[in-house]
Amino acid sequence: METERERLALTGVLLADIVLMFLPWFGKGELKILGIELMANPLTLLGVAAVMLGLWWLPRRRLTACLAGVALLLAAEGRAFFFWASGLPDPGFSLRFACPGFYLGAAGTLTLLCALLLCALRRRGRGENRTRFGGRPAPAPFSRPGGLRLSPEQGHVALKARGLVLQRQGVPGGGQGG
Repeated sequence: METERERLALTGVLLADIVLMFLPWFGKGELKILGIELMANPLTLLGVAAVMLGLWWLPRRRLTACLAGVALLLAAEGRAFFFWASGLPDPGFSLRFACPGFYLGAAGTLTLLCALLLCALRRRGRGENRTRFGGRPAPAPFSRPGGLRLSPEQGHVALKARGLVLQRQGVPGGGQGG
């Protein structure tokens, strides 16, 4: 499970990304468009809500909810980039008039994505992500209920004692050869 420190750090990165939306994103001279206008986009609101739900209230689907939220944030930023001037996409115009605030906001969202993936990899290294659907832990192969591990031969003998090993013709030893 994620530590409280990791969740607080990820929340801090998300809040920093939201703060970067107050910078001017597009424009030149007196015509400046702030990134906070992106908050009126439903994709952004859903993305922020999904990340917060994933971090604080959905422990079983934490990574899925957070990644979906970051994907929605990136989609909203991409939509804002391509369609900010008119209804038609014009990347050249957008590149010419993009302010540093836009690039900082996009970098903040990518930083959030990298931090989420890094935390997920750390949890996986600690063995915390090994669950099946529904949140039940996946059983270790050839394991006893007490957590003791069996060798494949011991597992075969244990299964045979319970009558669970199928006998195949032509396989030496009566095992389940492939």
